[in-house]
Amino acid sequence: MAIKSFDEFWPFYVGEHSLKTTRVFHFWGTNLVIASIIAGLVTRNPLWILAASVGGYGPAW
Repeated sequence: MAIKSFDEFWPFYVGEHSLKTTRVFHFWGTNLVIASIIAGLVTRNPLWILAASVGGYGPAW
């Protein structure tokens, strides 16, 4: 299904995020990204960027 407008996208998005479990994964994934970025800035270790990417996208898959 090719989504061509916001009006088509919004019902799909809301449907995909209607489960509480999905919202919990998003919450913790977002917090993991923020924590990883802060850790990267504090330690100056670029591997935290990888951790941020995995933490942010991992739960979405």
